[in-house]
Amino acid sequence: MNISKFIPLFFLFFLFPLFTCSENDSYIPEIYVNFSVNLNDPEFFALNASGNYVIVNGGLRGIVIYRKSFDEFLALDLTCTFDPKEDCATLKPNTVKNFIFEDLCCGSQFSMLLDGFPVAGPAKLPMKQYNVSFNASSQILYINN
Repeated sequence: MNISKFIPLFFLFFLFPLFTCSENDSYIPEIYVNFSVNLNDPEFFALNASGNYVIVNGGLRGIVIYRKSFDEFLALDLTCTFDPKEDCATLKPNTVKNFIFEDLCCGSQFSMLLDGFPVAGPAKLPMKQYNVSFNASSQILYINN
């Protein structure tokens, strides 16, 4: 039996996994999200016009709810996708650039106009998105995962 034939297979199946990435540093853990927002509530009046957003508690480090159009909303986690394990990996609104949320740790910037995709910095993945459904007749927005 010629063992030299099995050496490449041994490397491929047993040693190769040791040298590959086994963990995605950009993974944002699943946090249970299930709540509703009534757009008639004064706290959420900003969402009655397209292009506005509000920030609410929820998700890993908060959730931004953004109204894209009359019947289209986004709910995005405010955790930076570059290194979400860092305590400072929380996205904040950029006061100079409209519709941009920025991680002050790594400098990654994400655009609401591009559905939370990164536009600057080392982040490659978009912001984590939650499911949103809107009942126009009751003016209630449902957010969950």
